[in-house]
Amino acid sequence: MLSQISELFFLQMAAGVSFSLLLIRTDALGKGFYILNTVLAIVALAAALLFQFSQPTPAAETIHLTATGGLICLIIAAILQACKIRQWSTPIFIGFLLTTFALSTEARNIAPHVLTQPIVEDALRILTCLTGGFLLGASIVGMNLGHWYLIAKGLSFDVLESTSRMFLLFVLGRIILLAGTVGAFYFMPGPGRSALQMLWAPDGYLIFFLMRILWGLVGPFVLGVLVFRCVEIRSNTSATGLMYVVVVFLLIGELLANYVTVLSAIPV
Repeated sequence: MLSQISELFFLQMAAGVSFSLLLIRTDALGKGFYILNTVLAIVALAAALLFQFSQPTPAAETIHLTATGGLICLIIAAILQACKIRQWSTPIFIGFLLTTFALSTEARNIAPHVLTQPIVEDALRILTCLTGGFLLGASIVGMNLGHWYLIAKGLSFDVLESTSRMFLLFVLGRIILLAGTVGAFYFMPGPGRSALQMLWAPDGYLIFFLMRILWGLVGPFVLGVLVFRCVEIRSNTSATGLMYVVVVFLLIGELLANYVTVLSAIPV
């Protein structure tokens, strides 16, 4: 179970960082910024593959092939970035698609289905894992971006402001999706309500669910608002410090989310 949780987490990180790099494109940051974050995505995807090898599941071969393809694309992108070839975004995009496919496959097989309509449950699992990955990736890239402002003077605050705004949108999307998932499990046919009762029962998974909400949703939202306010007043030092805290919150929050999802079969 722990290897499955870890694999899903690192797939989310790789997909999220890759996606964020596609959204942040400016020559002012220099090649070092993009190489750093691409290498982080490569390390995350390699870690996911290491954990995937210990899982002899029916979908293991598909995940292995697509994740390996994504890893190769990200390595090519890093080489192109080091050589200052502007077309590095193409292998990043292909690597993102392959990683997303591997993540979606893993999300669909992470736990037994509960609802009588598996297609709805699969969609909720995939969307939950993707938004979690985008949120985690935006926080990591945003933290590195804030640090870049500390070492590269004269950068426009527009990029940092748009990144902080993107992060807040991902947090809100994650919250809305969780509310929709709970509603779907409560109202749709099947033993969804019974699963929800275990989710918030004191002798069930309540403590993990509450910690998941606190660390992964409430904390990042509050801190994200503070980061945005700091960026508005051009205090990038304070914004960067807060982003370090956000990353810690989300590392804990997303790991707890995957843990609760495996235990309860409810994508949170």
